[in-house]
Amino acid sequence: MDPDWLVQPIIRSIKVTAPSMRFTILFFKGIIFSSLNPTWRLRRPYIAVAVQRDPSTSIVGRVSVFSQPPKAKGFLYLVHCGMIWQALFLGLDMAKAITVVIVFWVVFLLIIPLSAVQGGEKMSTLGESIRPSILEGSWYPKDPIALSKMIEGFLKEADKDICPGMLKALIVPHAGYVYSGQVAAHGYALLREFSTHRVILVGPSHRKSFSGASVNLQAGYRTPLGVVPVDQSFGKRLIHESELIRWIPEAHEGEHSLEIQLPFLQKVIKSFQIVPILMGTQNWKTCRTLSEVIVKTLGPSPGTLLLASTDLSHFHSYAKAKALDHVFIDLVDSMEPQALSNALSQRKTEACGGGPTVTVLLAALQVGANRTCILRYANSGDVTGDHSRVVGYLSAAITDPE
Repeated sequence: MDPDWLVQPIIRSIKVTAPSMRFTILFFKGIIFSSLNPTWRLRRPYIAVAVQRDPSTSIVGRVSVFSQPPKAKGFLYLVHCGMIWQALFLGLDMAKAITVVIVFWVVFLLIIPLSAVQGGEKMSTLGESIRPSILEGSWYPKDPIALSKMIEGFLKEADKDICPGMLKALIVPHAGYVYSGQVAAHGYALLREFSTHRVILVGPSHRKSFSGASVNLQAGYRTPLGVVPVDQSFGKRLIHESELIRWIPEAHEGEHSLEIQLPFLQKVIKSFQIVPILMGTQNWKTCRTLSEVIVKTLGPSPGTLLLASTDLSHFHSYAKAKALDHVFIDLVDSMEPQALSNALSQRKTEACGGGPTVTVLLAALQVGANRTCILRYANSGDVTGDHSRVVGYLSAAITDPE
């Protein structure tokens, strides 16, 4: 419902006409109504004070326009309140001034806090929501029985893989199951022998451009096999530790690189939480910062698995793809995250999740891992028979051979 019926009386009550200037304070529940242009509305928690010549329509100056809720800029907010106070008294007798000040403070003390509370309620509601599957029926089967049967078939073929030591991290692909499911299964099969209660998923953002990294704080992810809960407490601590890490809800809405991992995890782990992280920037600084924050937040917490979601080269010939991909594989195998980051930036190799892989390698090294098992490599040409334009897939495990 549009609150015009409630807002306009308030706006009229605090409009003051001085001898040569008109001052209009426009704020209510996060909506600006400009007396200079009644059609102008910005639906966010803004506050605006417009100063205008009386007969003219040209703006002399705009005292303040906030692009964030008052709480976020408390100091400037108080400063501008002082400016508003002076404006209200300009050219008025005492009775009018007192009336205007009373109305102003009623609006200031009651309506603006309501705007901030309502914004918080919206964010809280989003934080309690369950992210629906965007891949069921396309990237993997919608029917839970068919999905389970497909994954079990992949895992059966991968049961022979052995990687000594305590598993710290996995690197797995994120294409549709028909293309990369068998490669991914070689990594997930190891989890049948691994006790974990938390999986930190790090993947690339394919559809939304942003700087740094985004941690999803929704309550869970739904797949045909059920809902996977999100460790919101851990995610909030990550965000608190670095300005590079935020929650950008729209980045997670249409992203496939994390959801595609969940049905496999649901089949091999009985009970667990996830920390879903997308990287908008994949440079060395972001990788290093994110890995350090993950390790610091993690502390001495056994039972946590790090997981990098990545495909390798895209749409090259079969032979060129293998050459590019083996540069990536060799640097993962030798556990050289900085050399891998350099090779990616210099285009000596390719991977859409190169940054997530570098981040997970760095974090794994910091928690004691020192060995990599390359479990399986293939590309889409091995599945389709079309070798003209292929996508590469890798499954690898990182362990601490304690």
